[in-house]
Amino acid sequence: MEQLAHKDTEFRLGGIYTLERISKESPDDYWTVMETLTAFVRERTRPEAERLEKPLEQRKAERAHRLWEEAGKPEGRSKEFWNKAVVLETFGEPPAADIAAVLTVIRRRSEDPRELERALDFRKAVLRQADLAEARLSGADFYLAHLEGAFLVGAHLEGAELSGAHLECANLSGARFKGAGLYGAHLEGALLIQADLTAARDLSQAQIDSAFGDKATGLPEKRTRPPLWTDPWMARWRTAPWMAR
Repeated sequence: MEQLAHKDTEFRLGGIYTLERISKESPDDYWTVMETLTAFVRERTRPEAERLEKPLEQRKAERAHRLWEEAGKPEGRSKEFWNKAVVLETFGEPPAADIAAVLTVIRRRSEDPRELERALDFRKAVLRQADLAEARLSGADFYLAHLEGAFLVGAHLEGAELSGAHLECANLSGARFKGAGLYGAHLEGALLIQADLTAARDLSQAQIDSAFGDKATGLPEKRTRPPLWTDPWMARWRTAPWMAR
């Protein structure tokens, strides 16, 4: 626990992987370790979560100004810094090494201890561009979490709480959403190729229209498949290798 609070990344990584070992060797401590690691993610990303509460245009302007200052305040390059700020504020940056390590632990935890779990708590966590491919996140709480650009291909999100979650441009292809709550989730630009949304809760037509899917994407009753989702060329374009992340 002291290592998790250390100022040096190397010590924090050591603490994370030590806790992973404890969770495997001592089933009685398994859930305590998972709660500790998810709390670590929430606390480590809290300052960024608070910053993301600002309006997007304000964040773009502040980021562009900071980039300009860091470059030595050059003249005639305002458009360059603005364009870079737009990309950074829209998609964010990949998780820091310690956050990525926690997500690795979450992804590779064994089947048996998961029977002891309750819900993993990632409420309001910032996990932009995180790699959670095929992660078992059934019942996890991602309320108001930031997952822009995240890689969630094949993720198990059955029963997960995703209300208000930011999933813009996330790759959710093949993800399973049975019983998942999607009220107010931001799906603009998200990839839903072959995702199973048939039993998802609170999924509006507007959310579907803002995302990208295909003929194999399962939708709830009374929801309409957007015309572009049935276009073979569009499906191939969206699943091209360069769209994998």
